[in-house]
Amino acid sequence: MKNKDRNLKRNYFLVFIIIAASGIPFFSGIDFIEISLFLFSLILFIYNKENKDSNAFLIIGLFFLIELFQHFLHGSYSYRTSVGTAIKLATVYFVVKLVKYNFINYYINILYFFTVISLIFYTLSFLPGFTDLMIGQIAPLFESPFVDPNAFYEQSPSIIVFTFELSLLTEFRNSGPFWEPGAFAVFLIFAILFNIIKTKSLIDKKNKFFIVALITTFSTAGYIAFFILVSGYYLMNKKVSHKLLLILFVFASISIYTTTSFLEEKVKHNISLADETTSSRFGSALADYNLFKQSPLFGWGRGPMRYGGQKIIFFGKDQHRNNGVFVQLATYGILGSLLYFYLFYKSIFRINKYYNFIKGYSFVFFATIMTLGFSQSLFSKPFFLCFLFLFLAMKPMDKKILV
Repeated sequence: MKNKDRNLKRNYFLVFIIIAASGIPFFSGIDFIEISLFLFSLILFIYNKENKDSNAFLIIGLFFLIELFQHFLHGSYSYRTSVGTAIKLATVYFVVKLVKYNFINYYINILYFFTVISLIFYTLSFLPGFTDLMIGQIAPLFESPFVDPNAFYEQSPSIIVFTFELSLLTEFRNSGPFWEPGAFAVFLIFAILFNIIKTKSLIDKKNKFFIVALITTFSTAGYIAFFILVSGYYLMNKKVSHKLLLILFVFASISIYTTTSFLEEKVKHNISLADETTSSRFGSALADYNLFKQSPLFGWGRGPMRYGGQKIIFFGKDQHRNNGVFVQLATYGILGSLLYFYLFYKSIFRINKYYNFIKGYSFVFFATIMTLGFSQSLFSKPFFLCFLFLFLAMKPMDKKILV
């Protein structure tokens, strides 16, 4: 029993760190944390005598090979970048193998915890003086010692379980523990999708909390992604009542979109800025599409040639990107992107099959994630890299679901 409890805590910790390194300001983008997680998971992997998957090492090798081709094509090579890629991929593989089929359940429970906490702090933020107290007196106690003070991206005040991002003060948007509200929306959408597949239900206790929290993010991409996943759920369900609910949901969504100014106007504003700035999702897509056209097969890599051969001394607003789909295309080209999204879909398909959910819902899942990827630079973060290997752990014949 003690071993079981110890393994349970260990596995929760591993999945938490994967989530935290993907978007909680105190942990994300920190080399020390990534290397520590790699060493910790490697030791556990060896100690547990986990079976090695040749496919996993093939996947890591293929991405490493693509980066070597990028070196020969563009004439500049970053040893640190390639080692970083190998470490990131190996780390998430080790974690997936250690956690196995319960990865989904751990994720749901961790997000549920953060969701409840976020709604408490979000509610308290409406009390006069509360946010000023937290930002001025409490958040400084939780500042990460690893943050570069000269970094382009400035971290918002955070207490790890909740981030007091500027839009909380100006637009009453809920960031949860993540770097901004749109990021919280992304992780909530994953929690909703996982929970739908696991429970076979759109509305249960946890999803109610997830949906309420999603609403408080006021994330346009989050709302659109939610529209896709709910519409797909009703469309693929065989019950007649669900078809009627689909019609009502679509009409209600269109009405909300056209009558709520921040949704329609925000999309139009982003499109209008496409030629002016990469801070716009469409502007970011256009900038990376132009880079992609110059090196369509292999892309430009993550190293010093990332921006089309321009050597960047200081990372600034011109290098800022927030459209993950086009970031992937510019970084890895057609070959690397097809490999990435093929593996991503394969894991989604295996999850859907593992829980014996509606056949075809994996397409809805994938479309939802691609919508999110259009609004955030997501696909190089540890949580998303897990999907390159999850199919190796989600085996339908081995159903030991942890509650």
